[in-house]
Amino acid sequence: PPRREPMARGAPGLEATMTALREFIATRPDKCMRSNQIDRFFDAHPHLKPPERGSKWIARHAAAFGIDVTAEKVKNQTYARYELARAPHSPPPATSAWSAPDATPARRAALPDDAVVGAA
Repeated sequence: PPRREPMARGAPGLEATMTALREFIATRPDKCMRSNQIDRFFDAHPHLKPPERGSKWIARHAAAFGIDVTAEKVKNQTYARYELARAPHSPPPATSAWSAPDATPARRAALPDDAVVGAA
């Protein structure tokens, strides 16, 4: 593929590029992309330019745009794997005092009928 010239330093467009990359990854069947497939993204988005050469810039900005980066070994090559970040873990649901692991008969007797453990 032809070498793409990076955008000028400080030029607007990083946010647009990373947002489009996130959307591009979301449309892929496996919801992920490897660093050696970055040309497919830019071929699909000819109006965008990479902020710099290579693909390491993606890893530097990925977290801010909801993209997880991990290493993936394929044969004798190691690539960066980009996939949509999983939703942050939500707190566990509140547990009824009656079904809590430490709900002893004495504790149950001291609690009102609608007591909830773990609620703020």
